[in-house]
Amino acid sequence: MSPLLPVSPRSEEFIGQARDRHDAAQEALAAGHPGVAVSVAYYSMLYAARATLSEDDENARTHRGTWNLFRIRYVTTEAFDAGLFTIAQHAQVAREAGDFRRLRRALRKLSAMSPAPPDSSQRLNVCSA
Repeated sequence: MSPLLPVSPRSEEFIGQARDRHDAAQEALAAGHPGVAVSVAYYSMLYAARATLSEDDENARTHRGTWNLFRIRYVTTEAFDAGLFTIAQHAQVAREAGDFRRLRRALRKLSAMSPAPPDSSQRLNVCSA
């Protein structure tokens, strides 16, 4: 695994937003508010994706644009796990449709598979193999 490097101020802001929403989603779920947890968890994933894109000087104005660009840059090149990307897609659909059971299953998989978002003072190099 390659060392974690400092991130740009813009990416640091996105990572901070992702971390805050990650924590809030866990709190909402623990408090018995799955609908809130779904929405907030989705935004955590979105901001993490935006932070990653930002480090490569990429950005998109919409949610759909962010996910499409992330898929093209990282998933199709196998720099990012396709299964985790699929979970993020389920989260978006569940949030938009209000299908919280679907996302709850996806979130359980995600929490079992991945750690919390990286510290804002570090860069996660998704492109290293």
